[in-house]
Amino acid sequence: VEYVLEIPEGQSEEVALRLTELRARERIEIVRERNGRTVDLKPYLGETRLDAGRLWFTLHVRPEGTGRPEELCAALGLDPTAMRPRLMKLRTHLHRPASVRGSRGRGRR
Repeated sequence: VEYVLEIPEGQSEEVALRLTELRARERIEIVRERNGRTVDLKPYLGETRLDAGRLWFTLHVRPEGTGRPEELCAALGLDPTAMRPRLMKLRTHLHRPASVRGSRGRGRR
């Protein structure tokens, strides 16, 4: 899922530094508010690009779960609630798993 986040004025450099730090980590552990479970955001974080005061990023959806844009905001030191009006979902890519792709037409005659 692709998103773009408008970074508050004057915070782009700080967000760029935090993003670099996050990308360098082996794990990006966050605690989910609803269930208190600790989740590693790193496997879900795809491409990231900071350009002209906007953060463009992709969060992967996997069988075991996904990351949430609010969680990335929090990991970057941004208030997720304040960022909600600045966040836009751009597109969702749907991919058929290899096991489904490879079975097309099998068993039919």
